[in-house]
Amino acid sequence: MATAKAIDGMALALRQQNAARWLGVGQFVNSCTWTVASTAQTGLGLQLAPSRAALLATMSAISSLSAAAQFLLLPFCGALSDALGRKPVMIVRALTSTVFPALLAAFPSYKLFICHRAISMLTWHLTESAQQAALADVFEGQELAVAMAKCRSQMGIAMLIGPLIGGWLSERSFRACYMLSAACGAVNTLLYATRFRETLGSRAACQPSADAGVDSTATTENSMGGDRHVAGKID
Repeated sequence: MATAKAIDGMALALRQQNAARWLGVGQFVNSCTWTVASTAQTGLGLQLAPSRAALLATMSAISSLSAAAQFLLLPFCGALSDALGRKPVMIVRALTSTVFPALLAAFPSYKLFICHRAISMLTWHLTESAQQAALADVFEGQELAVAMAKCRSQMGIAMLIGPLIGGWLSERSFRACYMLSAACGAVNTLLYATRFRETLGSRAACQPSADAGVDSTATTENSMGGDRHVAGKID
């Protein structure tokens, strides 16, 4: 029983280490993807939009809809990650961060620009809920707070680095910003697909062996008691 508990504890510790490491790295790369593209979006939007007023009106509408979507869709996002798993949801977000910037760099158009902006803001909320749920799957209490703080700190570092790189690239080419953003998205997709381990049901998976050990012990004791009772009758 003690051995089973030790094995389960080691398995949970490995899952915690995997989640903390790759969610933190994924948060960093994802934030770089977002900030690099966001730095170039105003300049590219002005080039593609029919007018400055149209661009401002459209971007304001997208921001308002994103705020409403955050309020309305977060419960749905949580239910989706519970149904499908944390990993598929985060891979979908990483794929959108790869495909749309790549298309925009190759075939810039105003409609594609607006579509990329809207989908990016919507899937951002989807990823946030999945990442928080993934950490909550393997951490509890103070450990959960520390793990979330570490992931947030890596996002903060990316928020500092991304705009600097994006601003430097946008002075030369807006397409270069979106190509770099697509490359970051591709890296994130590979990390989530190959390195990150699914966390949904991790705690439940680490407990049955211990429970089984208790059950088997109780069964053995009952069996021994029954044997003793039968032996007493024979004597």
